[in-house]
Amino acid sequence: MPFKKILFPTDFSDTSKHALTYAVSLARECRAELLLVHVVDNSLDYSFAYSGMTPYQAPLQDYYTDIRERTQELLRETIKKEVDLTTKTDTDVAFGTPHREIIELAKDRGVDLIVIGTHGRSGLGHLLIGSTAEKVVREAPCPVLTVRKADDD
Repeated sequence: MPFKKILFPTDFSDTSKHALTYAVSLARECRAELLLVHVVDNSLDYSFAYSGMTPYQAPLQDYYTDIRERTQELLRETIKKEVDLTTKTDTDVAFGTPHREIIELAKDRGVDLIVIGTHGRSGLGHLLIGSTAEKVVREAPCPVLTVRKADDD
């Protein structure tokens, strides 16, 4: 089954950079569009919003505008460095809980495949931090390819 639209969520880590090589290769082979996305986890901001601390609203809005612009630039730089010119690309920046935003983007954009890096944590590290990739695998509306760096022990 050829993929037409591939979603690649990135946290800009070495693990994500490694997974990007798979996403780019698949997009090129399938002549698919590659959507690069970064999700800014803003769960802490909700505690401010519900506490009635409205003075933070304007600075937070400015902060989000700045973060969106800087992140879009990082995504564009990643495309310039890592993606060949023949591959159609798009970028997006979302704010929220990473796995939920990735799943919603996949649904909204009609994605055929998600390629995501995994840090390969196990034991206590996995229990405490959890795994965005694992949550995406469980809830995604399409197939998910997880890519683990060989040196993630």
